[in-house]
Amino acid sequence: MLTHSLRSGQAPATTPRALTGDEQRDIEQLIYHEAALIDQRRFDEWLELFTDEAIYWIPNNSGDSNPAEEGPIVHEDRRAMSLRVARLQHPAALTQIPPPRTAHFITNVAVTPDIGEECLVTSNQLVYFVRGDMEIQYPGSWEHSLGRENGQWRIAQKKVCLLTNNRPLLAIPLL
Repeated sequence: MLTHSLRSGQAPATTPRALTGDEQRDIEQLIYHEAALIDQRRFDEWLELFTDEAIYWIPNNSGDSNPAEEGPIVHEDRRAMSLRVARLQHPAALTQIPPPRTAHFITNVAVTPDIGEECLVTSNQLVYFVRGDMEIQYPGSWEHSLGRENGQWRIAQKKVCLLTNNRPLLAIPLL
């Protein structure tokens, strides 16, 4: 979705237009809303924030890893995301009894507009995960590639770069 030059950290060939204050606020609110949907276990609504071609992934060992070359922790397209949501909501899912609770803390939201109706949003997040006696913290940075569909911002790609992605992970919630 986003141009290669923006994703690789190089300046795009054409200067992107500046976002209006309302656009900036709408984008930030989308990131906060996504986290709230996960924390409230409203997974069907969470899934609707993504485009049909969306990718959700968590690299292994470094944020720059190539999922085709290094085994990612998670690398899912929209269909696989839908299957994960169905498993999480199934009444017999033992990993959901009792249901885990999460709390997302989001800071340093930065929006980089691209040419046209696309942008890259980076943020730092700390996710607390609690299930029974288990409590895990997931610190890291998040990258959302957004595009407009029918006047609404939608998530085309979400990349979660965990600071602890080089350690064994006991549980992997939606992050």
